[in-house]
Amino acid sequence: MINRRTLRTKAVKALFAYENYIRANKKLAIEQINEDFDPDLNSMEPYDEARMFQMRREAIRAFNAMFAGRKASEDIEDLPHRSAKNALDAYSNNNSKDLNWLKKDLANDIDRIVDMHYKILMMFVEWGKINKQFIEDKQNMYVLAGNQKVFRKVLHDSEVVKFIETHKGLKEQVTRRGIDWKEDEDQLYDWYKNILNKDEGFRESQNEEKVDFETDWDLMNHIARKIIFSNEVINTYFEEKDLNWSENRMIVRSLVLKTLKSIKESKGDFELAPISFNWDEDFEYYMELVTYTIQGSKEFDKTIEKYLRNWEIDRIALTDRVILRAALCEILEFTSIPVKVSINEFVEIAKSLSTPKSKNFVNGILDVMSQNLGKEGKIRKSGRGLIDNK
Repeated sequence: MINRRTLRTKAVKALFAYENYIRANKKLAIEQINEDFDPDLNSMEPYDEARMFQMRREAIRAFNAMFAGRKASEDIEDLPHRSAKNALDAYSNNNSKDLNWLKKDLANDIDRIVDMHYKILMMFVEWGKINKQFIEDKQNMYVLAGNQKVFRKVLHDSEVVKFIETHKGLKEQVTRRGIDWKEDEDQLYDWYKNILNKDEGFRESQNEEKVDFETDWDLMNHIARKIIFSNEVINTYFEEKDLNWSENRMIVRSLVLKTLKSIKESKGDFELAPISFNWDEDFEYYMELVTYTIQGSKEFDKTIEKYLRNWEIDRIALTDRVILRAALCEILEFTSIPVKVSINEFVEIAKSLSTPKSKNFVNGILDVMSQNLGKEGKIRKSGRGLIDNK
């Protein structure tokens, strides 16, 4: 399932990406200004290189002034002023488009996680069909050789697989989402033959004449844990389907294992594991964290810079700066989250996403900063946010 740390991590990654986007958009804006003063090949007028060079410089100077929130020089000519204004508008529009894309990308990312959860459950069903075909072919070979040995169709006859195959809610979801293995039937067969069928636990299960539900479930749990989510070949396939698989794999794994656990506990009338206990609330939290951090980034940087010893904010690694901004945003804007929770969570994110020294650096800055902001009365908490808020 997706928890708040996962959402914080995804938010930090989105904010890091956005910082790179706005830097690229600024370069595009400057390029747009340069193009405004390039020779017009369709014009019959002679190109005044010296004059165009001067106006280009004026336009870039005006753009930088407006970019920094200052007024452009009043002496600037109309053409370079218009060029600078158009470039700034293009920069702002591109930033807005990129931010909207990042917000939509989380929704798409969550959809992929849910799709993978259901797709992997359907692997058991498809492997059950292959298991039937595989065992019948094997049985026929033994019969032709005069051997009457009976092999159990361990997946095809599995109660757990039948529960998955006949679950009404899952059927509706895979139909609505268009989830199937039709394009990858050969891939599934190859995995069955060269990976699953060579697994010692799976091979031994086929020799058992009869098994109870517990043994049956244990095998499905083994297949999920030790084969589907542990085999390098299978995970390479999922990496190609989901660019965030390295991050999402453990989330999908937890969903599949929770669904299997529900099957075990309910003996069939199971519930599909939800992506979150309260996804609407969690999604709103993510959106607000990203949006508020971006909106307040300049003010957050000013606050952070006060606690840097002989350092300017621009000299901090971008990842650390984004983490500090997001942490400060959560401390100041999310009244129901305790300060200590915010600090601990973002320190852990620094540990996993940034440099080896970042954990202590981020922890030190956030600790001192939160104490001083608290004394200044700038941190306001309520409800659960008051826990350990000293």
